[in-house]
Order: sequence, then structure tokens, then C-alpha cells
Amino acid sequence: MASVSTASQSVLQPLIASIVAFQAGLLTYGQQNGLTVDSGTTSPLYLQYAQLTNATTILLNLVRSAQTLQEIQIIGGSLYAIAAQFYQDVTQAFSLMEVNNIPSPWLSETLEENLFLPPTVTAQASSGISAAQAIP
Repeated sequence: MASVSTASQSVLQPLIASIVAFQAGLLTYGQQNGLTVDSGTTSPLYLQYAQLTNATTILLNLVRSAQTLQEIQIIGGSLYAIAAQFYQDVTQAFSLMEVNNIPSPWLSETLEENLFLPPTVTAQASSGISAAQAIP
């Protein structure tokens, strides 16, 4: 039986801090070089500055809105069962192997393992039967 907990977003905090620091540096650069809306939006340097500022704002918002990982502790069983339970797709077992750096979808019957379950699994399975190849 798997127990589920939510992992901390502490992994994202350094990334968020780096983006915020970069944005602060951009703002300082813009102020020191007269890159404001009043300076004229046709300047190539202003347009690049505005695009970079907008891109970092979008990136920061995406990182801040990232869902937390679920962490489960499990003894025995298989990643096929975990994938079916959490993603309703047994083929995601191969992606879970990649995400968790596990060589086999079969879990130890004697050793408790901690598995991380991303909100969505996007890694491509390196083997197995795809949904398109599945026999009806």
C-alpha cells in the first residue's frame, strides 16, 4: 500500500530567486540606460529589453505556478500499478522509471522505496507498447 505526501517546492526556490535577481538587474540596466516606455518603443535596444523583460516575467510566473510533486513510499509491487493508479495509463511506468532513475518497473518486496510522481509525466517511454500499438 502506498502512502502519499506532497514534496516541498524547495527545489524551485533557487530558480525563483535567480529569476527575480535577473529581473532586478534588468530593471537597473534599463533605468541606467534610459530604456523606459517614454524613451520610444521603436529603439531596437528598447524592443530587445522589453522582450527579455516580458520573457522573464512569463518564466517566473510559470515556475511559481508549478505544481508540487507527490512523493509516495511503497514496498513491492510495480510501476505499472502506480502508473495505472495515478495516471490511468500503465505505459507511463516507463516514464516513471526514467523520472525516478529506476532500472526496472518491478519494485523490491523487502525495501521501502520513495518515488516521485510529477503532476504530469512528459518523458518519452524508451520501450513498451504505445497506446497506438495496443491491441484492442
